[in-house]
Amino acid sequence: MAQGRGYTVTSGLIAVTSGSQTPILFATAASTVSADALALRISCPSGSSPTFPANSSVKFTLALTTSGVGTTAATPGKANRLDIAANSLWYTTWSTPPTIGQILWEHSVSFSAGANWGEVFPSGLERRLGGTGSADQWALFVLPSATSTATDFEAGIDFIE
Repeated sequence: MAQGRGYTVTSGLIAVTSGSQTPILFATAASTVSADALALRISCPSGSSPTFPANSSVKFTLALTTSGVGTTAATPGKANRLDIAANSLWYTTWSTPPTIGQILWEHSVSFSAGANWGEVFPSGLERRLGGTGSADQWALFVLPSATSTATDFEAGIDFIE
């Protein structure tokens, strides 16, 4: 029996060419909403004619954030077709970018075509968003160790509410 309603949300392909920490997926939860991340999937797909710097890596970071204002919604898919739509709000663009806060998870992968990583959090160690009057924000950031051209990144999060 599920402990909540299950959802999956993805960023889609997000182009990042700078060498600075860049958000690629952003979430907000009102004070009466909570969501628990059960699993993360991150990747560096091959994209359209990208260049990959030699001997470099990419760090993905899931963090609590502040001050973000989302503009382009990413709609979570329901694990069960009978469930209601997710109450948390997810975005792939923003008018005010989120500012990184407390780090909840991070992992580095090779900065190369097809690099990817998936992680399932053990029961009891899920990453919590919102609830108990918090009005939290989350963001998944990417930080390449070197600059590139035409490089796409993608993230997916499985969560329950």
